[in-house]
Amino acid sequence: MGKDGKPGKVYVNGRFLRGPITGTSRVAEEVLAAWDAAIRAGDARFAGASIEVLCPNDATRSLPLEAIRINRRNLLGGKFWEPVDLGLLAWKGTLVNFANVAPLYHPCALTYVHDAQMFLYPESYPSGELFTHRPLMRVAGRMSRRVVTVSEFSSQMLQRFGIAPASKIAVIHNGADHIVRVAPDASVLARFGLSPQGYVLMLGSA
Repeated sequence: MGKDGKPGKVYVNGRFLRGPITGTSRVAEEVLAAWDAAIRAGDARFAGASIEVLCPNDATRSLPLEAIRINRRNLLGGKFWEPVDLGLLAWKGTLVNFANVAPLYHPCALTYVHDAQMFLYPESYPSGELFTHRPLMRVAGRMSRRVVTVSEFSSQMLQRFGIAPASKIAVIHNGADHIVRVAPDASVLARFGLSPQGYVLMLGSA
């Protein structure tokens, strides 16, 4: 949707294509894949809308999209790409940010802030990352017209730490549909000496 609530130009913050796959980038990839499939199927909700992923010139990854274009563009580049370049490049449309942070300003932005882990468990993060990302999350919360998070608990934490007020937050639970595309491999259990119901699997970034 455009700024007036009608179909229009939608830009997606594609900075996540510059680094390795993380949890937030996986959400972005799955949502964009679903949008792309819906557009190709003629979904009426996307009628008249134009979606474009903006990413830095040095983005190393791409996505197998057909109806959504990926555009590599720099103005200042480097560390200024997300806080400055992106806001200017996407100025005339709606901007969707999937990975917790956003440009310093944009007139019509929607930002996914998945959780408040950096505020709840700061000891789990490098000090430099805390110094930059926590203020940027608060900026994104204040600047964005809408903040999306993944659970009611995360919504409460975003409010508690002053990232966004309840009036701005929408809860959209993460899906797990992608798992049906993976063929199960039962030999993994034997290979690692595991038995069904006899182990704990933990997923996360190192």
